[in-house]
Amino acid sequence: MKCKAILLACLGVLLVVPAKSWTQWVQTSGPGGGYAGAFLSVGSSMLVSTSNGVYITKDNGAHWTAADTGLHASCFLANGTDILAGAYTGAYHHGLFLSSDTGIHWTATNSGLSNLIITALASSGNSLFAGTNEGVFVSGDNGAHWSPVANGLPQRSVSSIGEKGTDLFIGYNDYLYNTVPDTGLVYRSTDNGQHWTRADTGIVDSNFAVSKVNSLYASGADLFAGTDCGVFRSVNNGIRWTAVNNGLPSTSNSRPFVNSLTSAGSYLFAGTDYGVFRSANNGASWTALDSGSWTRPTIALATAGKNIFAGTWASGVFLSTDNGATWNPVNQGMPNIPVKSFAVSGTNLFAGTESGGVFRSNNKGAVWTPENFGLPKVPVRSFAVSGTNLFAAAYPAGLYRSSNSGASWTRVTDVGNYGISAIGLSGNTLFAGDGSIYRSTNNGLTWDTTTSPPLFCEDSPVDFSCIAGNGRVVLGGFGWCFVTRSTNNGGSWVNTNTDYKAPIPRLVNAFTWIGETVFAGAVNGAYYSTDTGTHWTAVTALPDSVNALAVIGTDLLAGTGRGVFLSSDNGLNWAAENTGFTTNTTVYTLVEADSDLYVGTNSGVWRRPLSDFRTNVHEKSRAMQNTFNLHIGRNNSVHYDIPASAFVSIKLFDVKGRMVLSLVNKKQEIGSYLVKIPAGLSQGWYVLSASVGDAQTDREIMVLR
Repeated sequence: MKCKAILLACLGVLLVVPAKSWTQWVQTSGPGGGYAGAFLSVGSSMLVSTSNGVYITKDNGAHWTAADTGLHASCFLANGTDILAGAYTGAYHHGLFLSSDTGIHWTATNSGLSNLIITALASSGNSLFAGTNEGVFVSGDNGAHWSPVANGLPQRSVSSIGEKGTDLFIGYNDYLYNTVPDTGLVYRSTDNGQHWTRADTGIVDSNFAVSKVNSLYASGADLFAGTDCGVFRSVNNGIRWTAVNNGLPSTSNSRPFVNSLTSAGSYLFAGTDYGVFRSANNGASWTALDSGSWTRPTIALATAGKNIFAGTWASGVFLSTDNGATWNPVNQGMPNIPVKSFAVSGTNLFAGTESGGVFRSNNKGAVWTPENFGLPKVPVRSFAVSGTNLFAAAYPAGLYRSSNSGASWTRVTDVGNYGISAIGLSGNTLFAGDGSIYRSTNNGLTWDTTTSPPLFCEDSPVDFSCIAGNGRVVLGGFGWCFVTRSTNNGGSWVNTNTDYKAPIPRLVNAFTWIGETVFAGAVNGAYYSTDTGTHWTAVTALPDSVNALAVIGTDLLAGTGRGVFLSSDNGLNWAAENTGFTTNTTVYTLVEADSDLYVGTNSGVWRRPLSDFRTNVHEKSRAMQNTFNLHIGRNNSVHYDIPASAFVSIKLFDVKGRMVLSLVNKKQEIGSYLVKIPAGLSQGWYVLSASVGDAQTDREIMVLR
């Protein structure tokens, strides 16, 4: 017996939307990682500065909490019960800031500073010193007022300040390229900064092309300088320096770049672009430490008792409690790493990061676990789930597959080269792309090269930026050039918008469909097409590049460089949905999982319930009562009248909010219309959502066999 649609009971009753439990974005606890560039030990607490603000731990890194998400500090200084921070960007922009409550609140203290790019801080006697891009400033009243320091100091870019006993040392940047004749890299003061003399003999006249002193550190009776050409040691308070680089990595083209120095017990530690190195003989020789799986560049080092903290360029904070023999990541609660892609598989949510590989959570982001065995830590640009397999496009390492929920990964060797930059699913077919297009119809077990389009832009090869399909058409975004499409499951392809100089989708990041209309998110905004991608029209009123798109019910959401925006009228008008986000939140990806919407941002993963995005039906229905008449008949038909030319959308959704049918999705003129609901639907409750322009109503219907 054929399925027959019979509409019962609630033909004229509006669907009631439950009250919202909370109406803002909430940050999950990770994934942890990202940039960590400065530390400060205060009592039993440790502060760290990240690209997402300042975080604090009171349990040796086991858990971190946000102290201030707007302060991006380049350096810290403890001054009695106060903390001084030099900021370089973020909500506070540039300058010096003071906190009297362990970093929770900050107040600008820049009086007298003519340069607000703060690079280093130190104290000597009763004076505070701040290094800037234009010399050194001093304060004698705990940072309330500042004045420039001269008396022999050049007004150039300061890169470090160090103390040894009662002596103060200043390290400079760009020695080889400075415009002030006969000025050096290191200066010393023996009278609390009143007078200065050069103290860089052995550094500037060495065989190393030193141009920057990144760290000045006193250990025992000696003074050490970490530079862009390794470590130098002085045994006479900076009068002469000697290179001590035995064991530090170097090549014929470069020297060891040392970013930071610290000591613990009898050991000296150097944080370099190649990880952490340790010396047991006062720098005479160095040994590389076991860095495990963390990214090599180490920006900052700090010690607190027996604990050694290492801040990295892209993998967050690591801790060693055994003098550097072993290191463990301690990033829980510090969501500082950009998340570029999502996948949902069963109860698991997978996050692909910019530099930390793949993380998994099965408890709504309360805990994130790295899942990178066999997977290199490179940007994971996209995922696809097919059967029991999870695929990750790890550019430029290649395409990887996991059959055990991310516990281990294996590279797919029969798909192109190492440049696989996108993977997507259309129906039951997987598509992957580099300089060619590959497809699999058996859950990724085998792959074949389809008939690919010419992949050239201005006579140069290009890579895929994204691939997506709706089971009938497959679309691929190519570099800065064009969109390609296939209407026969990848059997053949047609390139659209090949005139790269035209105002067309450029570097497409995402595709999504509402009925037969396809939307593209690109670096120069959003576009839509009503002919399966043959022709494109710009969507107006979006403020920035569109990195991700999603459809929730009848609403279209866009992840942009300025947060999330929502449109309820197919992209004609947009409203910001950014309550709860921190400053300058960039959204890279969106995914629906269970009853929530997750977004991957430049500061980890944020979550919000889907109910927040469902339209308040009562309000919209009242607005349309005098403009849009709708009647659902008992013969599988929907009758409606519109009083003026408008865009009409009538769609059928299941009870989980997934679109089942698009009955009308186009602009219509004044008049009366009828559309039939086709047979073939499964028995059960559905929601008919109808809108004309800004007016909308939702009706519950039941389909019986």
